Amino acid sequence: MLKDLLGLGLDVQDVNAMQMALRTVLIYAATLAIVRVGNECFLSQATAFDAIVAITLGSIMSRAINGSAPFLPIVAAGVMLVGIHWLIAAIAYSSERFGMLVKGNPVLLIRDGNVQRKGLRKTSVSAKTWKRQYGSRVT
Repeated sequence: MLKDLLGLGLDVQDVNAMQMALRTVLIYAATLAIVRVGNECFLSQATAFDAIVAITLGSIMSRAINGSAPFLPIVAAGVMLVGIHWLIAAIAYSSERFGMLVKGNPVLLIRDGNVQRKGLRKTSVSAKTWKRQYGSRVT
């Protein structure tokens, strides 16, 4: 029954709208669970390391929605991706050198309440943009 309900095993062009909608709900729930269990970095102050994993996870999981890849193996691949991300993050936490390699170095943007022009330049943010968004003066 689940196979028919989700259109499992069908070619991409044979998956109907209802099957794709149900797949979307299941993949959304599975992805939410994977992210919540795996790592909450996707949700706040994400580094490039986290953003790449989030984009890749979305790309992988979308294949199960449209039927271009088998449903359960795609969910397993999503779990594996987040598991690898968690493992690398744990190693990065334990090893400062590895952490800098994977996550990069922090850039000082504000010191003693003053925005640092050197930090803005390094992150390619103009002083005008900073002032417009945050209203702080740039030194």
